Amino acid sequence: MKRALAFLEASLYAAGVVANHVVATVTIKGILREATLQQALARLQQRHPLLRAHIDIDHKGIAYFVTTEPPIPIPVEVQTRQGGDHWKSIFIPACVRSFAPQMPLMRLIWLQSATVSDLVFICHHTICDGRSVLTLINETLQILAQPTLQLDTYDAATPLSCYVPAALQRKLSHRLIRRLLPPIMKVALWVASFKQEIPHNKPYFLHWKLDAEFSGRLLHQCKIESTSIHALLGVLFLAGFQSLAENRKYQKLFCSVDMRHFIPQITADMLFGFPAMVPVRMRINLSASIWQQAKQFHLQLQRQLAKIDPYGPLLYTERLQPLVPALTRYAQKDRGKHAFTFSNMGRVAIQEQYGGLIVEALHSPACIFPFGNPSTLCVTTFGGQLDLLFTSDENFLTKANAELVYEKVRNLMEKLAG
Repeated sequence: MKRALAFLEASLYAAGVVANHVVATVTIKGILREATLQQALARLQQRHPLLRAHIDIDHKGIAYFVTTEPPIPIPVEVQTRQGGDHWKSIFIPACVRSFAPQMPLMRLIWLQSATVSDLVFICHHTICDGRSVLTLINETLQILAQPTLQLDTYDAATPLSCYVPAALQRKLSHRLIRRLLPPIMKVALWVASFKQEIPHNKPYFLHWKLDAEFSGRLLHQCKIESTSIHALLGVLFLAGFQSLAENRKYQKLFCSVDMRHFIPQITADMLFGFPAMVPVRMRINLSASIWQQAKQFHLQLQRQLAKIDPYGPLLYTERLQPLVPALTRYAQKDRGKHAFTFSNMGRVAIQEQYGGLIVEALHSPACIFPFGNPSTLCVTTFGGQLDLLFTSDENFLTKANAELVYEKVRNLMEKLAG
């Protein structure tokens, strides 16, 4: 396979000049052998063509997925497990260490002990979003439990633009956009090039896992109030950000939305890297009902989802790739006008047991975003527990202030959980 990256994919790859990875950790109890793990990863490569690919850039600056036959095995780094929090010490290094040239766009760190292991999955955002990494975790554990399990493969050589219905491709407005967008973007990026770059060199993360009892109370109260945990967390974290004097101007967040909901050709178990970003703007009033504001948040989000054009971005093909270096420089200079990005993957499809392997914990997929405002909240629900992982950079939001945000959120949670 040799396929040019679509513009969306190329913008996430950014010519390979910055690391942009999705990292997730699963803790399993049971006997795990290296040969068995390597066999499971080889089966993943058979199933997902993009795990057999690396990225080459030609003399024109166009990036291509190129498969290697036979495939280069997914690298596994084995370390001795130093305890339940060991994964935290390697999260940032895993996020910021680039993939070696000609190597697969996934690697694994195995924190190994006699009976408990942490498997740290690291995938380039060009091929994987959070949902994709959860799929890879689930399939790895399935194969470890059932080595003869049959998993179908699929075609990844089809350009993303081919997913756009023919009628939309012929639409005059889309044809005009494809023709006019490159020169317009070129001028806009040239103007923006005079802005000063904001460093992204002090990344950090915070991790909060709510116990099952408290998570259950919070989820139950959401059900009673006829709203979602997604809407409630959006409102609470906006309130937390707006409680900081320097952040009161921020009334907007971006909700990360799985594009698979809108493009049927991209199925739930396929690797795909680019989510849609949907804005929600609210000034939170702590004197009013939080539950009513959560319902307003949900309604606003639904209205924004109804406006999504999922196919439009797929039309911006490799012809825009030469603009990626300028776009990358712009993204590194733009602070953005939102408080944070919110990715809630909900109740995950990972089981609590796979044969003789017991899943003791799942830590939410997250990334250290190297462009624009890096503040991102990632949430999953597994084993009845809400898991929250927040990433940012000291140059945008200090770690001390992020802790104050969560302190405010936790206090509000305590009052609302009943």
